[in-house]
Parts: sequence; C-alpha cells; structure tokens
Amino acid sequence: MRSITRSYRIRAYPNGAQRRLLARWLGATRWLSNTTLEIRSEAHRECGLRLTWEDLSRWLTQWKRTPGHEWLAEVPATCLTQCLRDQHTAFTNFFAHRARYPRFKRKSISGSLRFQDVWTTWARGIVSLPKLGPLKLAESLPKVERPDVVTLSRDAVGR
Repeated sequence: MRSITRSYRIRAYPNGAQRRLLARWLGATRWLSNTTLEIRSEAHRECGLRLTWEDLSRWLTQWKRTPGHEWLAEVPATCLTQCLRDQHTAFTNFFAHRARYPRFKRKSISGSLRFQDVWTTWARGIVSLPKLGPLKLAESLPKVERPDVVTLSRDAVGR
C-alpha cells in the first residue's frame, strides 16, 4: 500500500523565553552538524571509514557528559538525533551519486528543528514541545490523528 505524506504550515508565535531557547537550540544543531561533518570527512579521507549516524550518536552521548559541552544536554535529544539522521541521508545520497557532498552550515537567521513524539499533546489541540512548552499558533491544528514529526523552521526574516 502507498502511504500519503502531508504537511501543514502553521505560523507559531513563541514568547521571548521560547525564542531565546530556540535560537540556542538552532545554534547547537548547527554546531553538531558542522562538527560531525568534519569528523566524517576526516574519517573517510584518512581511514576510508564511513561512519553512520548511530556511531556519531554514541559520540554525542559522550559529548553531553564532557566538561565544556554540558549545553548539549539542554537541547532535546530528538532534535540532535534528527540532525544526525539528516546528515546520514545527505551522505547516503552523495555516495549514491544523487547529490553533492554535504556542506558546512553557516550561521544565519534561518534554520529548523525537528521534534518527534509530540502526538500526545497534539491530540488535545495544542502543540507542546519538549523543554519548550506550549506554543501559540496562528490557527487551529488540523485534524491529524498522530503526526510523525513536527518541524519548527525560522525563515530568513526571523519569523
């Protein structure tokens, strides 16, 4: 059977504290993406190893416990693992000759975070994200039984 993937775009209005948290989390996922890209590139160049996202996820767990990197524990784990999975998909597409080599992410206003397992609060008609709380939305939520992933993205203007 074919599955249908639908997406809905709804504007969110985070308060000031939520906005600051989201900015830190976007910076953390950018740092993780760039650091793991450097590690993967060096491992492939020096040793011919192809690291998977599971390998780097184990490193991430150790980084969270390392002094100086405690700030990684403040970011929801689902956002960080989704970042690693996205990078793994980019490398898979590169080695299959479907895409260019993955690039480093620049510091910019835009960015996105993906959250999994938010369906419990979704069913009650609100979006409450881990470590962030409920978000004010511009319109009511669509009648979706159980969303797989919720993506928060910030456009080039910062909305």
